[in-house]
Amino acid sequence: MIAPEMRELARRLYVQDGWTVEEISAKVRAAKSSVERWRTAEDWSGQRARFVETETAFSTRTFSFATKLMEDIEKDYANGAEVSAARLNLLKTVFDRVSTIRNVEDQIKSNRDDEAIPVIPPEVMADPDIQAAVSLITRRIAKFESTKTIP
Repeated sequence: MIAPEMRELARRLYVQDGWTVEEISAKVRAAKSSVERWRTAEDWSGQRARFVETETAFSTRTFSFATKLMEDIEKDYANGAEVSAARLNLLKTVFDRVSTIRNVEDQIKSNRDDEAIPVIPPEVMADPDIQAAVSLITRRIAKFESTKTIP
């Protein structure tokens, strides 16, 4: 019998990390048919779809923020205003993240349900610089959404 924490790990690997049933069965040392039963009984495919939808909503908000930031920078250039290196760097960082997110989303959309979903590797997301950038972008997006101005 599989411990509840291993079953929860299996669910997370499928829903959030995009692992296949075969990969999960090897990881948690459960029969493929057992993992398939859990997937069906607990609607892991539906959970995966909702998870991807949530991630897609974030990328759409991030893209909207980046577009507004770019428009503001272009307007400042056109009016002869000085544009700080920090704003240009933020724009580059945001577009790099949007590009990565969009590439992953495109791959997700092209995969069948039983194929692995590509994810940003945990070691990349564990990088303190990446975490700081994501945190900064998230705060600025929240500020942008509440005020419609670039902080």
